[in-house]
Amino acid sequence: MKAKLVASDSLSTEAETVIFSKEAVKPSSDRSRLLVPLTTMAGMLTTLATLLSTKFIWNFTPASPEDAPELLYFDRGSFMFAAMFIYTTVPLLFTAYTIWNSPKTAVLWSNIETVSLQSGILLMYFLTYFLTANGYVQPWEDKITPGRRIHFARYMGWHVAQAGYAYLIMCKFNRQSLRDALPYILVTPLQDTFGLWADAASSLPMREFLHALTWSSYLLGAFGLWHTMPPPKPAEVATEKVKRGFVHFSIVHWFIYGPVYHLGQYGAISSATEQLLYCMLDISYKMIASTTLVVVNSAEWTQMRLAAEHEESMTREEEEFQQRLQMMRDALQQQQQQQQEVCK
Repeated sequence: MKAKLVASDSLSTEAETVIFSKEAVKPSSDRSRLLVPLTTMAGMLTTLATLLSTKFIWNFTPASPEDAPELLYFDRGSFMFAAMFIYTTVPLLFTAYTIWNSPKTAVLWSNIETVSLQSGILLMYFLTYFLTANGYVQPWEDKITPGRRIHFARYMGWHVAQAGYAYLIMCKFNRQSLRDALPYILVTPLQDTFGLWADAASSLPMREFLHALTWSSYLLGAFGLWHTMPPPKPAEVATEKVKRGFVHFSIVHWFIYGPVYHLGQYGAISSATEQLLYCMLDISYKMIASTTLVVVNSAEWTQMRLAAEHEESMTREEEEFQQRLQMMRDALQQQQQQQQEVCK
C-alpha cells in the first residue's frame, strides 16, 4: 500500500510538473514553432513567384473592369473575411493573456499556433478579396473560353490556405511530425499552381495535360490527409470525432472546387456565376474551420484543466488517507505499549 501511494504521489507530481510547469519552453520547441510562420511566408513567396512567372511567361491579357460584375462578390466577401478574422483573433488574445498570467502548457502553445495560422489565412483572403474588389488587381481574359475572366489573386489565397490547412490537419489534428507530413504539405498546394497554369494555357491539349497534373496533386494531398489520420478508438472523445469529421469535410470540400472550375473553363456557367460559387466555397470553409478551431481548442484546454484538477484532488485525498493511516498506526502502537505496561 505504501509503495502504491509513493508511486501515485510521484505520478501526481509528474503530472503537475507537465501541466503547471512555470519553466521556460525548451529552445528546440521555440525553433520548431518558428516553422509555422516560416512555412506560411514560404507559401506566400512561392505563390507570388508563381503569379509573376505566369504573368510574364504566359502573357495574359487584362480584362476590362467594367465587364466584371463579380467584383461585388469580392467586396462582400472581404467584409466576411474581415469579420471572421476578428472573430478568430479575439480568442487568440485571451489565450495569449492566459499564457502570460498562468503556467505555459503545451496545449495553450498549440492553440496559439493553430489560431495564428488560421488568422493569417483569413487576413490573406481579406487582402486578396479587397484588392480585387477595388480594382488594384485586375482580372485576365481566358484565351480559350470567350468571356471568362481569371482572377489570379484568388490563387494566392488558395495556395497559402492549402499549405496552411494541410499543416494544420496533418500536424495538429492528426498529430504527425512535420518531417512525415512535409511531402504531403508541399504537394497539396501544387493543385492551385497547375490550375493557374491551366487557366493560362492557350491551347486545349496543354490545358487538359495540366488538368491531369492538377487532379493528381489533389489526389496525393487528399491521400495525405486521410493517410495521416490516426485509427479510430472505441472510446474516442468528442473532440477527436470533431477533428476526424473536419478532415473528411476538407477532402470533400476541396473536391467541389474541381467541378466548378471545369464548368467555368468549358463555358457551362458564366464567369460571374463561377466566381460567386468560389466565394461561397471559400467563405463556408473558413467559417467552419474557424468554428472548429475555437471548439477544439476550448475543449482541449477544458480537458487539461479538469485533468489537472482531478490529479490535485487525488493527491489531496491520498495525503489525507496517509495522515489517517499514520494516526491509526500511532494509536495502535500506543495501545500496544499500554498493554505491555499492564502485563508488567
